[in-house]
Amino acid sequence: MKTAEVKKKLSFFFAIQMILGLVFLAGLGMPMKSFAQVSADFVPPDTHILARLKGNWVFHYQPSQQEGEPAAPSLRFEQGENVVEVTLIHTMDDFLNSDDPIEARNYFKASISDFYFDCNGGNIILWFDNGDSAESAPSSCQGDQVQGSMLTSGAMPDEEKTAQKKFALEVMHYRPVAISQGQYSLMLDAESENGSWQRFARANNPKTNPGYFESVKKYFLTPKNEAPV
Repeated sequence: MKTAEVKKKLSFFFAIQMILGLVFLAGLGMPMKSFAQVSADFVPPDTHILARLKGNWVFHYQPSQQEGEPAAPSLRFEQGENVVEVTLIHTMDDFLNSDDPIEARNYFKASISDFYFDCNGGNIILWFDNGDSAESAPSSCQGDQVQGSMLTSGAMPDEEKTAQKKFALEVMHYRPVAISQGQYSLMLDAESENGSWQRFARANNPKTNPGYFESVKKYFLTPKNEAPV
């Protein structure tokens, strides 16, 4: 399991790399950039970068664990043991009032190797390139993986739904670029989008994907002793 001592060594290693790079630039007479400019366009504030994860955001439909419920549009970033997933979510009360327009709600979940994060290290935060963020419920461990999710067990409070709607708006306009826990962060370096975000944006919008939202509505409002048509 990743210890605090090893994390300190990683932080020291990256700090030495940064110092040597700045000294090299200064020796060439080149202007020295700020830490944020050298490292990335955005760095989670008050954190040390442990690694840059290289991968791609892949669009797919995530099967539901509930029989008959339509698979949900999802985006998945994966690098080795490290996974971040953004998924569309709905519950029955989203469809009970026919006068209210259907709104997309998204949540994220993450499974990060304990080489980087700690079981008791606090909530996991997903950061967008505009500096906004979304926070998971308290993280937990399963084996050697530190896991966190915006979803909580039991009834979903109104503030949680509000946070999911806000998160859905962020997803439509910005890109996740980092994930952090406490004072440590991992940069999410997407090598290629391959149209995944555009596909997710269309699937995530009731106006551009009405068939999906209608099928979810039918699933929730059809009595469970009847089969949805």
